[in-house]
Amino acid sequence: MTFISEDKKKKGGGKIRLWAVLFWLLVWQGASMAIGQEILLVSPVSVIKKFFELIPTGEFWSSILFSAARILGGFLLAAGLGALLAALAAKSKRAEELLAPAVLTIKAVPVASFIILVLIWISSRNLSACISFLMVFPVIYTNTLNGIR
Repeated sequence: MTFISEDKKKKGGGKIRLWAVLFWLLVWQGASMAIGQEILLVSPVSVIKKFFELIPTGEFWSSILFSAARILGGFLLAAGLGALLAALAAKSKRAEELLAPAVLTIKAVPVASFIILVLIWISSRNLSACISFLMVFPVIYTNTLNGIR
């Protein structure tokens, strides 16, 4: 019996090669130079330079931790609520029927559209929590519901 992971190893699937990364960095650099306006497409050299300038600053790390906490919070809320509502839906056909349109809508709407809509309703500080919730909830709900069945 051949497993998918073994098959991928044979074909080299899923591995990122250094030459491929360098190729795309060169494409990025070339596109940035062709445009000639860093405001539209910053070069990878500028990004790396700025990154190393920001690493020693406390503001950089607090921003990283704040974003990570918001994303983790949205994920955990989606996991908890998704599992809870899936358990409810597994016990009650009415609950499943009630939740189905909302779950299908969340699945169908592109992330970029959600970002625009969410920015209208809530502050940008909470955007990452809300978007991570919306992306995780239908996955947890659907898979938990199928698992319970």
